[in-house]
Amino acid sequence: MFGRRKRNPEDFSEELRAHLALEAQQLKKEGLSAGEAEMAARRRLGNIVQSEERFYESSRWIWLEQLRKDIHLAFRQLAHNKGFTTVALLTLALGIGANTAVFTLVHAVMLQSLPVANPSQLYRLGDTADCCTLGGHQERFSIYSYSLYQYLRDHTPEFDEMAAFGAQAGRFSVRRGSVQGLPTPLLGEFVSGNYFTMFGVRAAAGRTLLATDDSIGAPPVAVLSYRTWQQRYALDPNLVGSTFVINGTSYTIAGIAPAGFFGDTLRADPPDFWIPLSAEPIVRGQNSILNHAGDHWLYLNRAPQARG
Repeated sequence: MFGRRKRNPEDFSEELRAHLALEAQQLKKEGLSAGEAEMAARRRLGNIVQSEERFYESSRWIWLEQLRKDIHLAFRQLAHNKGFTTVALLTLALGIGANTAVFTLVHAVMLQSLPVANPSQLYRLGDTADCCTLGGHQERFSIYSYSLYQYLRDHTPEFDEMAAFGAQAGRFSVRRGSVQGLPTPLLGEFVSGNYFTMFGVRAAAGRTLLATDDSIGAPPVAVLSYRTWQQRYALDPNLVGSTFVINGTSYTIAGIAPAGFFGDTLRADPPDFWIPLSAEPIVRGQNSILNHAGDHWLYLNRAPQARG
C-alpha cells in the first residue's frame, strides 16, 4: 500500500527466527525431540539465509550501493597515486577542450545556416573547392574565369541570380581619405554587383553593392563589413559616404554589411570590405586577371528562379 513503511532487514530476520522457534515448539508438542523439531522446522520454512538475502535485495537498489562502493574505492586509489591522478585529470581536460572546440567549429560550419535570407536555396556551382587554377585546363570545375562567369550568367535563365566572388581575399593598403597617416592593411574581396542581392542581405547602414556598380567606368564604391566598422571605426555613422583610398584609388563607402554577415565562405579572417569585380584592373593594375579567359579565380553561387 502507498505510504507503508518498508520493514528493516533486522526486523525481518527476527521475524523469521520467531516463526522458526514457534514451528519447532509445535513439533516438540507432537512428540519430536528438540533437535528433530528444529531440523523439521527448518525444512518447512526453507533456507533462512537465502530468504534474508532475497529480502535485502528486494528492499534496496543494489546497483546504487555497488556504485557507491566502487566510487569510494576509486577515490582511495586515486588519492594513493597522485601522479597518475594528475596525468589523468590533464588528459581529460585536454580531451574535453578539444572536443568542445571541434563541436564549436562543426556547429558553426554545418549546423548553423549562413546568415542570409534563404540559405537552403543557394548552391555553389562546381564539384570541388580548389583554388586557384591560373591558366591551363581544369579537369574538374570548381572555379571560373570572369568571361566564363559572364557566359553562364547570361545563358542560364533557370536561376534568378548567379553571383561571382574571388576564391581568395586579398590584402590591400587602405586609408581613410580624411585622415592623415600610414595606411592599414585590410582584407578585401572582389564580388559581382549582384553579390548581396543573391544572398538577400540588406545593409546595416547605407546600401550594398548594385549591379550598376559592377561596370567599367562606374564610380568606385566599396561596402565595409560590420565587424571592421565596429572594431576599427567605433561604429562611426559618418563613415558611410566617406572616401577611402584603396591601393591608391579613392573609393566611396556605399554602406555597411549587416552584423553577423561574414561573407560567402567560412574563413579565419573574413573580408573587411567588398568591391566590384570591375574594379579589379584598377586595384591590381598590370597584374589584373579580370579579362584573362585562361585564369580561373572566381567561385560562383546561384539561386533558383522563384516559381509563382
